[in-house]
Amino acid sequence: LPLRVLQVGCGAFGIVHAAAWARLHPDVAVTVADIDAARREPLLQMPGVMRAVGDWEAGLADAGVVDIGTP
Repeated sequence: LPLRVLQVGCGAFGIVHAAAWARLHPDVAVTVADIDAARREPLLQMPGVMRAVGDWEAGLADAGVVDIGTP
């Protein structure tokens, strides 16, 4: 099974964290969550990022790990 990560926050640190998950785990499925579509949508092009949501609660039920990258 893939490691299911919910990455909350897609700003500067969120981008770094999302990229790191793909390097750290060979089989990862990251959901990125941010209220700003302009920040979350580009992350869909990153390895391991499978979906983007506007509300973190939408990705919580599927998450095995929650990584919070917000101030």
